[in-house]
Amino acid sequence: MPATHPKDKESTPPCGMPAPRIPRPGAQTAPKPKARHPHPRSPAGRMPALCAILLLGIATTPVAKAQDDTPPDAAAKNSTADGKSAPAPDEARLGGFVVAQEMLKLLNFFHSQPQVPEVEPRQQACQMLDRLNGNPEGWSRKSIEEWYKKTKTAPSQTSLEKSMLAFLEDRLEEAELEAKIALEEELATPVAEGGSRDWRRFLCFVQYSLILTERGKTSEAIAVYQQALTKISRDASPRHWAELQLFVARNALVLAARGEKNEARRHRATAITAYRHALEASPVEIAPQQWGTTQHNLAIALKAQADASEGQEKLRLFRESAVAYKAALKFHTRKAVPLHWVSIQENLAVIYYTLAKVNVGAERLRLFDECIAALREALKIRTRDSFPRQWTGIQRNLSEVLIDQMETASAIDKKHSPHETVAALREIAKNHPRETFPGDWARVRFNLAKALRQQAETSPRHERARLLGESAMLLRETMEVHSRKTAPTQWAAAQNALAEVLARQALASGVGDSSHLFGEAVAACHEALQVRTRERHTLKWIQTKNNLAGILVAQASSLKSKTEKVRLLKEALACAEETLQARSHENFPEEFKKTKGLMTTIWAILDKVENGEGE
Repeated sequence: MPATHPKDKESTPPCGMPAPRIPRPGAQTAPKPKARHPHPRSPAGRMPALCAILLLGIATTPVAKAQDDTPPDAAAKNSTADGKSAPAPDEARLGGFVVAQEMLKLLNFFHSQPQVPEVEPRQQACQMLDRLNGNPEGWSRKSIEEWYKKTKTAPSQTSLEKSMLAFLEDRLEEAELEAKIALEEELATPVAEGGSRDWRRFLCFVQYSLILTERGKTSEAIAVYQQALTKISRDASPRHWAELQLFVARNALVLAARGEKNEARRHRATAITAYRHALEASPVEIAPQQWGTTQHNLAIALKAQADASEGQEKLRLFRESAVAYKAALKFHTRKAVPLHWVSIQENLAVIYYTLAKVNVGAERLRLFDECIAALREALKIRTRDSFPRQWTGIQRNLSEVLIDQMETASAIDKKHSPHETVAALREIAKNHPRETFPGDWARVRFNLAKALRQQAETSPRHERARLLGESAMLLRETMEVHSRKTAPTQWAAAQNALAEVLARQALASGVGDSSHLFGEAVAACHEALQVRTRERHTLKWIQTKNNLAGILVAQASSLKSKTEKVRLLKEALACAEETLQARSHENFPEEFKKTKGLMTTIWAILDKVENGEGE
């Protein structure tokens, strides 16, 4: 099944340069956003935007409660062994610092996206914080501005506060240095017996890592997060520990998008492991929505890893991805987050299709059924009016899977009737506009033609001729769009399919009408072979040569002249022998087996004809 088309989205400029900072005290108006062009910390080929959006997850602290985030006995638990003050933000200024750090987290998240919104990143981050926490618009920005004023004019600041001040003033090198000092001071501070410094250590680790990421030092940031996981207790602080795992995953995916194949696989494996650890530390009972988001992110990472893998490993990862997607659907509902919900349905369809293609029998049919169900669910959101490009792509993909489902069902039950498939494809074809998306229009008609040919096989003779005639008409229509010049591969496929339909028409018609139909069928095969050459399209060349041989045998059977019969049978035999001489059986054993069987049949018929039994 071809991949669905890219999501329709409003045109947004590439990620901009660092945005205007929080206004200085006394500033009258906010500075205008700078011109947008590729961000120095945003290399090409990052993770998909959807993945980045979902990465927010549990990595956003409810900032409205920031000052109450520590337990009532926080002063005792966070005290040092010698009673000295901690190297963390001043207690009176703690809330504003946390809001500023949450904004910094979102800025990190923006840098991992291919594009940023129209508004400047810091303004967007503050707006998002307000929406996430149900605060009045402008609350986060005002909190940061007030913190900036109080802290800037305070008699003294801690190293952590100096780091944030430097960041807000766009002095990133100094911000990194002060954050490192703050972390070193924190780690050097002894912990009182029975106490815990996890929360303050968390602030220091996160500040240092976020600044490193802002400076493009993603690998170093991951190392700091991983160090934090050894210094912060999972049992005592599961939420912070899980959040650190999410930071590791997000940054690992950024590196995966930049790296070569093997390096990218290694970084994705790190992200997958981190997501699983986060799920273990923050189970569904504690934070159901965040758990669903992390499952969605895990599913995306597993699917990306599967796409880059081969063999059984690829299939295993696809299965694990499907499990994670299904888990995410429990919380990413159609009503709550329709675009996330529909993306899950689309990805599940791709996974089911991929797994179906490597299975056989009833399991293959079940997976095609699952794929069709997922695509039909996606169409509930991807409507023709709201998402015309995606709607067309899904309809085209649906037509492809319906054909595969029909062929699988027919292989299981030779008497299977494709009436339902034909009806569904007629409905898709009726709603497919040729003018808007001619390529998809042609592909849907090609699939309908295949379904009609299959339906003809189980229909009465008079009905068979009509269905085959309609199938031939549809194939000729597709070649008006997919011409040999503009789409040679599709054109050759239509010619080969037309040859099969014409041959069946010839067999279904009277003796007097069959000659010209067989002639057109043979001509169509030769046309297809102009594109499907042995050198460039070996498998398709073998299949078309075998198709031609079969048509020549059928044509011979319709004739009375012994001489003409022998000529056609020998021509068919030469076609089959040519494919065997290509030694293609090493790479295409199934086709080799079919060719050998075809040759055996031709030899048997030829012997009968030459011995006078076929006259």
